[in-house]
Amino acid sequence: MQTTVPLLLILLGSLLLGLGIFQFVKQTRKIRQLVKVEGIVTQLIPVRVENSFVRTKTETGTKLEPKYRYRSQIRFTTKTGQKTKVLSPVSYRPPRRQVGEKVEILYNPHNPAEAQINGFWELWLPTFMLIFWGVLVLGMGGTAWLLLNQKI
Repeated sequence: MQTTVPLLLILLGSLLLGLGIFQFVKQTRKIRQLVKVEGIVTQLIPVRVENSFVRTKTETGTKLEPKYRYRSQIRFTTKTGQKTKVLSPVSYRPPRRQVGEKVEILYNPHNPAEAQINGFWELWLPTFMLIFWGVLVLGMGGTAWLLLNQKI
């Protein structure tokens, strides 16, 4: 019974780490097939952060206002002349980019709607989250296993 939890953590951590490695290989292969073009930020789209507020000072005191993060909408033209838009999957506060700023885009020549911003977080966040949590949970399970099976 005592070893069940560490074994489950080891199993879960191994699964997450394996998925992260699989995602890394898949993303690396995908990036090799994408075409690189320059796009331009056309709009910053506010995304409401739930249950989060910002204090602002007013003439009558302070008040709480909703907190927002911003996603970049970017327009680009494919090598064949097709105009397309892409929306950043990651939002930032303060905005990471400004309207009019140039941004490098990677797109699938067979389906330009699958475009991605060529940025570390946009390309690799899900992959590294899986790897991070996999290593963390695997480490917790391994440490618990060693502590429970230690001969004192």
